[in-house]
Amino acid sequence: MTTKAIRVYEIFKELGLKEEKAEEIVDLLTETAKEGLATKEDIYALKEDLSNLKFDMIKWMIGLLLGQTALILTIMRLFFLK
Repeated sequence: MTTKAIRVYEIFKELGLKEEKAEEIVDLLTETAKEGLATKEDIYALKEDLSNLKFDMIKWMIGLLLGQTALILTIMRLFFLK
């Protein structure tokens, strides 16, 4: 247990909880706090996912731009260059 967890455990004991219940509550609070925090590995994985997403978006934008240009040129050729 960390020093903060030990302090919370002592407070619960001072309030009249049994040792087992106080320890159980502190363990539950500690586990809950750990689940909610991001680790360095989580942040690096997110950074990698975002860079992959950025690359995919650039590929799609270039493809759509080329497709739009081809469509506009085709429409211009059909209607204006008779």
